[in-house]
Amino acid sequence: MQTKCEADPLFTPQAFPARVADYTAGHDPVLGLISPVFADLSGLPPLIIQAGSHELLLDDAVRLTRQAATADAQVTLDITSGVPHAFQAYYPFLDGAAAALDRAGQLLSAHLASAARVTAERKTEHTLSSQPQAAGSNPASRPWGTVSARSSARSPWTRSPMRSLPSGNC
Repeated sequence: MQTKCEADPLFTPQAFPARVADYTAGHDPVLGLISPVFADLSGLPPLIIQAGSHELLLDDAVRLTRQAATADAQVTLDITSGVPHAFQAYYPFLDGAAAALDRAGQLLSAHLASAARVTAERKTEHTLSSQPQAAGSNPASRPWGTVSARSSARSPWTRSPMRSLPSGNC
């Protein structure tokens, strides 16, 4: 926290104790739910940790990145040059802030797209594994009833084993 104490115009070491008291609301500041630096970071989705090069908490951002990587989390440390703490709030008139938010959005979009593909693959695998067995299997084990290859008439209660897979976001 001392590395950039002179550079951050918004967040000073003198203001820090009061902000800690506000943020922690009387709880122990080393609780993982209060400070991720002290949390178990294993099993987290991909992280992007953004900080400004003039940020009082830049050292903590680096520390958190190191701890997340040690916990095998996929983590990206994104440092924007020449900006202070909470610089993203100034996106309407600070190009670096808008670009940082874009990078965070790209990471989120990529992760969500990847998660959607995995979910779709799992749904397909589940659907395929729950499809009826090939002809000649035990008819008593078929939940849709018996289908005769000789009969062209179908009961409205008989489900075709050749039914197509559902499409869309079902």
